[in-house]
Amino acid sequence: MKRDTLTLSSLAISAVMDQLLHVVEQRRRRVGGWIMYSEDLYRLMDLASLAAWLRDQLPTTLVQSLSAEATRRLSDAHGRDLVVHCLSITLGPETKVAVVPECLRGDESCRIMLLRLLLNIGLDNPIEELEVSCYCSGNYFYVSDSERKLLASVLETLSRLRRLVLRSAADRNCAQALSEHCPRLRVLDLSQSPDMTDESLLFLMGTLRVMVKGPLVKVITQKKPCCVFKQTLAWLSLRQTRTTRTGEERIKAFFPNLKVLEPNVLLKTR
Repeated sequence: MKRDTLTLSSLAISAVMDQLLHVVEQRRRRVGGWIMYSEDLYRLMDLASLAAWLRDQLPTTLVQSLSAEATRRLSDAHGRDLVVHCLSITLGPETKVAVVPECLRGDESCRIMLLRLLLNIGLDNPIEELEVSCYCSGNYFYVSDSERKLLASVLETLSRLRRLVLRSAADRNCAQALSEHCPRLRVLDLSQSPDMTDESLLFLMGTLRVMVKGPLVKVITQKKPCCVFKQTLAWLSLRQTRTTRTGEERIKAFFPNLKVLEPNVLLKTR
């Protein structure tokens, strides 16, 4: 009986996705021409009304499943416009699991649009799991300072976040955002990030903070280090970062419930 229910659910998700892709492709053809920016397409195709209709007509669990189905089906570079359209429709105030897929590694406009959609969910963001795959293994071509700041701003809204995969793109700004705003974080993957150093770990622990006042940017040392997920973090990966044994030992001493620490493998094998 359970297997039959799962099969019916899968068929329903597939059927709705087929229809959703058909409608999206129709609207894209109706717009016509060559539009450079994904956000312009989102407006011209009136995808906001389609998103509102989906959330009004379908169960929350089905809307969430559509997001995963879009990422699975449209995983290559040729489908990146469609996957962005589908994700922009299914992302909303009920989303608990979100992915910025790897196929966007060469498309800054699409990445920024998805990050802004995540940001616009608001401070009561329900996302519990976030996987940012578009930077993995250093396969992205360019990440601007504004995109990095946007990524950190998104992290600041994720007060319910329990699991984060942020390979290759983590830096001190992301570390500070997590340290200040994600009290439920249990699983954190910062591997392959060249900007993760021992200093970045101090931002993660709340020992260092970046203070911005107008055009002035200053790094200060906190008298009492504060990290909101100090008691919850159980798993941390620092593989292929620029951290050292000294930094890793600080991490082990700081997080009392850390059960697994994946160290900098490149460092260990030299």
